[in-house]
Amino acid sequence: MVRRKFLPCLLSLVAILAGSSLRGDESGNGGQEKLDKATEIKISAETAGDLNDVITLSREAIQEGLDEANKSFANELLSSTLTQRAELICTELFEQPLRPSRARRLVEMAMTDLHETLAIDPNQALPQYLIGRLHAHLGEKDKALAALNEAVRLSAEDPVTHAQALLVRANLRDDPAERTADFDKAVALTPKDPDVFRYRGMYHLADNRALQALADFDAALALTPDDSD
Repeated sequence: MVRRKFLPCLLSLVAILAGSSLRGDESGNGGQEKLDKATEIKISAETAGDLNDVITLSREAIQEGLDEANKSFANELLSSTLTQRAELICTELFEQPLRPSRARRLVEMAMTDLHETLAIDPNQALPQYLIGRLHAHLGEKDKALAALNEAVRLSAEDPVTHAQALLVRANLRDDPAERTADFDKAVALTPKDPDVFRYRGMYHLADNRALQALADFDAALALTPDDSD
């Protein structure tokens, strides 16, 4: 799948940081210094520890008091960083071999972050997608489909998230026509992603459509000629 990169809007963050530092002593902005620090860390964040610091400082800034504009920004900063941390957790969960106890802990951590970010802003596609994927991982089909349906609904302007949600949803659906439609739309949305062709190819192969499967595998190989697998 296409790797998502969290690149904060640097100009917006720097502009807010520059302006907000002048307002740090105003009434109702007791948390301004911590918000400024959280913003600085987020701009150059490279590790999970950096994200933890941004989340802690953003929460503390909100608790200590901010004016409406800065509180809104702090909530956006907190929400985006919770989502980013949850995605890092999911990457470890889905892509590395883990002890069962570690896997359970990661699910709990990711779910906590994702539900918190949705409490701040419920109209986010990526957290819904990740929740759907976590429920699918746990074998909770109905919960997974409910979250994935929301992710699809909310991601009309985000083709990568839209395609990812469609791929996971396709594997959970019972109706062959609906499954095929989800796979086909995912390919149409991200035609440069070899993985979507591989996933659709495996779907075709499982249903004994060898020619369609071969065409998809050839398309994936054409996009990654160095991958002989």
